[in-house]
Amino acid sequence: MSQPTAITPAGDDAISLLMASIGALSASMVARLEAIEDQLDKAREEQKDFNKTLLSQINQIADLRQKVQYRPVFKAPASSHTDTSEAASQGSSKNLGSEGSLGVHA
Repeated sequence: MSQPTAITPAGDDAISLLMASIGALSASMVARLEAIEDQLDKAREEQKDFNKTLLSQINQIADLRQKVQYRPVFKAPASSHTDTSEAASQGSSKNLGSEGSLGVHA
């Protein structure tokens, strides 16, 4: 059987140096990971802000499209016709474009 090797003072110094190096490397890795986490948090916040802005713009576009789509095409004066719905349908068919719109295309 072999006897365990005794650690010499020079061996103790090497182990201490190795442990210190491992500690420094670990601290460096932790610092890098924290920096990466901070960057990810910042990117997430920027993405949230961008998404809010984009959603707001999409809603504005939808509101404008709805206003354009549902605006009255023709209103007949009530005093000139007895049946205003008939006059409105006649007037609106004259004002429509080739696709049944006022020239506003999606």
